[in-house]
Amino acid sequence: MPFILRRQLQSPRTGIRNRTLNSRKGLGLVVVLMIMALFISLTGASLMFSGLNLKASANLKGGTAALQAADAGIHHALAKIPAGSDFDTFWAGTGLAD
Repeated sequence: MPFILRRQLQSPRTGIRNRTLNSRKGLGLVVVLMIMALFISLTGASLMFSGLNLKASANLKGGTAALQAADAGIHHALAKIPAGSDFDTFWAGTGLAD
């Protein structure tokens, strides 16, 4: 037995006082639209998070390359400084001293 909702309506043209509305009419469409909206929002969220992961991995790769370049620069500088000398005499020979 379907659930029937009765409302009191009065139309100014026809003067109809009682109108029966079937509450299940169009319910399937509403449910399908809600489910589609849920799936679309989940898909959008997953695409956004995958894009963030790509950016994070790119930043990690760039940071690792920068760290390795800095470490190589430090080792190069340490190899150029003669053993047993200090920075003042080293800079004096390069022309970069105060």
